[in-house]
Amino acid sequence: MLFVCGFAYAQSEAAREFNRKGVTATASGHHQEAVKFLKDAMELAPEWGEPVYNAGMLLKLRGRTDEAFKQFKKAYTLDPKNIKYLDEYTKFMVDKLDVAEKKGATSEALALRREIVEVNPAKLSVGLGLINHYKKSNNLTKARETAELLLDKNSAMRTRYDSEEMGLIFLFLAEDHFEKNNLNEARSNIDNALKYSLSNSSYARELQTKIRNVSNKKVADLISKAQEAKENGKNDSATALLKQALEIQPNNESAKSLIDALAFAKSSAQILAEAKKYASEQNWIAVRDSLQGIVAENSEARKLYETAVAKESEVLKVLGQTSPLSSIKEERNNLANEFLSRANSFFDAKNYIDAKLNYERGLKLVKFDKELKNSGRTFEEGIQRIEEIESRKTNWEKAIENRNIGDYPEVVKLLRKLPNDYDVQLPSYLAEALWKTGEAKEALEYANLQLARQPENNRAKFVIGSVNLEMGNKDIAFKYFTEIRNSDPGYPELNDKLLLSSVSKLKYILPIVAIVILLWISYAIYKYLPEYNKNTSINKAKKYLKKDMLKECIDELTKVRRLPILTAYDSAIISRILAQAFLKKGVYDKAIGECKHLISLNVKDEEAHLWLGYAYLGRRMLTPESLPELLNLYKKEPRNLALVSLLGTHYTQQKSLSDEGVGVLEQWLTLDPNNPEVLKPLGRYYLKMSKTDDKAMKVFQKMMEIMASHNEIEPEFLLGVARIHVKMHQYDECLHLCEQVINADINNELVHPVLIDVYARKNELPNLIEIYGNFLKKNPYNVAFQNGLLEARKKIENLEKAEKEREIQQARENEIRIRKEQREQELERKRQLELAQQEQAEQPQAEQEQDQAEQPSENTEIVQNNDSNENAVDEEQPQNLEEPEEPKIVKSIIRPLENSDIECPNCKYVNPGNAYTCSHCGTNLF
Repeated sequence: MLFVCGFAYAQSEAAREFNRKGVTATASGHHQEAVKFLKDAMELAPEWGEPVYNAGMLLKLRGRTDEAFKQFKKAYTLDPKNIKYLDEYTKFMVDKLDVAEKKGATSEALALRREIVEVNPAKLSVGLGLINHYKKSNNLTKARETAELLLDKNSAMRTRYDSEEMGLIFLFLAEDHFEKNNLNEARSNIDNALKYSLSNSSYARELQTKIRNVSNKKVADLISKAQEAKENGKNDSATALLKQALEIQPNNESAKSLIDALAFAKSSAQILAEAKKYASEQNWIAVRDSLQGIVAENSEARKLYETAVAKESEVLKVLGQTSPLSSIKEERNNLANEFLSRANSFFDAKNYIDAKLNYERGLKLVKFDKELKNSGRTFEEGIQRIEEIESRKTNWEKAIENRNIGDYPEVVKLLRKLPNDYDVQLPSYLAEALWKTGEAKEALEYANLQLARQPENNRAKFVIGSVNLEMGNKDIAFKYFTEIRNSDPGYPELNDKLLLSSVSKLKYILPIVAIVILLWISYAIYKYLPEYNKNTSINKAKKYLKKDMLKECIDELTKVRRLPILTAYDSAIISRILAQAFLKKGVYDKAIGECKHLISLNVKDEEAHLWLGYAYLGRRMLTPESLPELLNLYKKEPRNLALVSLLGTHYTQQKSLSDEGVGVLEQWLTLDPNNPEVLKPLGRYYLKMSKTDDKAMKVFQKMMEIMASHNEIEPEFLLGVARIHVKMHQYDECLHLCEQVINADINNELVHPVLIDVYARKNELPNLIEIYGNFLKKNPYNVAFQNGLLEARKKIENLEKAEKEREIQQARENEIRIRKEQREQELERKRQLELAQQEQAEQPQAEQEQDQAEQPSENTEIVQNNDSNENAVDEEQPQNLEEPEEPKIVKSIIRPLENSDIECPNCKYVNPGNAYTCSHCGTNLF
């Protein structure tokens, strides 16, 4: 059993190696070699999609698109969860769809659209085209099912209001429900449609107006009929009509007041008695509807009502709905039939996961609602059919798995449970298992059945040849083995079987004697020539390693290690071979030991470091000792997802991320974009560092999408992203996140500082105070909003105070500027007087005497002029007293100009009026 497990592991490792060589050969342009390597990889691992995908890429590169498409489809079938396979497969189908539409091949285009929507519902434009096709062909049921499928599969895009396709899908559903007179659904869908950026939004608004008008008319008719019924004493009929009106318009005050009046008109005791009767019959919808009007007054009614609502909530959770079930029996019956129709459509399309989900939802609804016509048997039969299909698939996969590990009795047991036509190769697998368990006759029957279906099936030929060899029919066995060798020379165990079946042809003794003599000589060489034995064993081990015969390789080297003639060089060669063998076999502990031995001999041995990294990766072992080796491996293989995820898990557990850890996490995110394990720590790191680049914003967006899909809101994270939006002046996005935090926790106090900051930056704090006031009118005891209101008012006061201080500072600066200008003018005047005096001193003495003779008359004129000017000033001075009074703030700042002394603002020391700096402390007075 261990040998079989080791062989299967070696086979998978060999397939990976062939696949790697195929990719390398493709990249280097050696296409023929790439074909050979990829073909070998697919034969060794037929259930592995990677070589199939790479073969498709090679065919695409060579222009053979039809064959490439088949390979991409096969790769996606083998691994439907692989995004890479899905994208390439979808891309090819979209290209084929374009070609088919250009040629006018309607049926081919329709089939391709269906397949694209089934495989990749995210292609909304293709899905929208399919809906339009169904509309044109008047197949509205299919169109509606397709639209609902697209909305269900693309729930994360409902908040992406830039997607016109989502808006058009909601618009179609609104039209469909409006034509069916389902006004409530029509109104909900048209409201959703108008949230998106539609190119023809005017049509959508006209439809919204039509739906609203028809709804108003229908509600008015229902209320009118309810009033007539009430006047005639038919309160139950009136209540039912009013409930229909409220389902169309839940906020209609007239209907609410009438239904309240009817509820209070009916005796509470009578209503409770009826509700108890409904509860005994498990009719919880009737319990809910009958007790709505009296739950506020009667505690017993409230408990029974809460029980009914809780049971309904359990059903709604399974149904995937948030709105309560309709009170109208026909609408609930239509909902059950809708689940059945949708489940049958998915079943016909072989989408068993969604089919089972809808069968289970319908069954849950039918079991909950006893009044429905459908008994639930149809849903149960559908679930049983799907479980049978899943059971067969499980048995087939288990059979292949047990065959790979050599548990053939279990293979026979599992394959007998399946019909012979379940898979084209089932008879050959069953024949092989029967032969291995000793059922030779039955094995021959199944092998011949396989050859009738597939004449070139080598597994069936091998079973027939092996059975005939055991029965002594060596000629027949030799014939089948020869056919296998001609088509597949590398078939496992083939050479041994060929040798055994050809022994009968060796009828001469001489060759046997020669073989015996050669064996004796070989024994003598082995026994008496140790050096030769050592070299031969090492060479054998190398050959075994190349052929992936790992057990033989390890055994051979284990024998060699016992020889006493080994040198240090021999020991290094043995460790190098053993390290590779243990790695391929998955014995990572021993591989680690051999690699450490090599590194101890040569610290710069790059291959040993690389193998040691692979061994630690295989063990998923991350310690201070293994971390450098894993990081060394990461430098060479940065796209190894297993390695990156191991390192990423290590760094996510660190309290603080290093630059190296951030790089690993970013690479992990590149390889696995939707992994929440890497998104959360990386997002929090970006948040801590206040990063605003595109990469950080994409991480924030994905984290919020994950939180939305899981209905998990982290207020602290959302507020952190909101603060980043504030820094980027993206105030609307910030307010949207704050709204999400308040909706999740209305008592959250951390959101209000962010709101106050945003409104302050927008100069709209009065609007925020008005919002707080309106909210507190309805919720006067909410402490968080009370504190927010107080902080907002304080913010306004602080802003006003800051504005006043700014005005005062501006006035003070103006005062200093004026005083500086006055002093500069005074200095300039003094400088000019000094220059004039200097010029006078330089004049000749005669001119000076003449000037002195003329001076008295000029001085007399100047004095007279000065006296007349002073009188004029004195006469004008009373007029200045009549000027309007200056503002208080400005007057209080200018007043120091009236004094000759200046007080220092720092030490309060009084300085002379002509001082520039304080003579006490040196402070600049200006």
